[in-house]
Amino acid sequence: MVECCGNNHPECKTWAPEYKKAAQKAKDTKKPYTFVKINILQNPGITKTLSANKFPALRLFVNGILILYSGNNTADALLAFMENKTGPQSTLLSTPEEFQAVLNKKGLRCILATNKTEIVMQYMDLAREYEDVTFYHAPISLTKEAIKEVTEENSLALLRDFDEQLVVLSRPTMSRKQFQDFIRNNEYPLVAPCKEKIFETVYRDEKPRTGIMPVSYTHLTLPTILLVQISVVAVSLKKK
Repeated sequence: MVECCGNNHPECKTWAPEYKKAAQKAKDTKKPYTFVKINILQNPGITKTLSANKFPALRLFVNGILILYSGNNTADALLAFMENKTGPQSTLLSTPEEFQAVLNKKGLRCILATNKTEIVMQYMDLAREYEDVTFYHAPISLTKEAIKEVTEENSLALLRDFDEQLVVLSRPTMSRKQFQDFIRNNEYPLVAPCKEKIFETVYRDEKPRTGIMPVSYTHLTLPTILLVQISVVAVSLKKK
């Protein structure tokens, strides 16, 4: 764990006792953690590497993976975060019933189909960066039975509650960039829901005028939403 701080910064002073408390608790309970403190003002070159744009900034390194901490500034919260991120990041699915339970859940769920322990360990390291995705792994034979779209070993299956509910990446190299791109490109809907309320502030307390008719769509892509809003506001200002 790395704490990035500045000289006599008020928030750093407030946080310092809790950081020391966390280090002492880890030592007393024989946790295999290392706590480091870096003065960013004296080492400006490291700011970009650690993405430390404010004080204090806490960064956890696990097997070379950089993880940003954004929890409460208390020793207990920090230790709980470290315990979570240094433990297993994926749950083994070993029965059809366990697999079906995951398929029935809500939220983003990522499943690795593999029989190779080294691939699972690499997968767990890459999974440490994510808070909103739940990770699982299962033997290839069991995964093929539960998810027909998975046909090759070392495939990734991402289960979602929107659009196409299943996205499969076959035979990934498990590089960090490929893994990040797969999650990033598929974790949000391609189409964002839009309701009439988004336009209410433009028309409130005034009757529609020629050329400024209220628009109502059930779904618009995000760029279209922004374009419609900007266009409507622009026309409204021009009429006034």
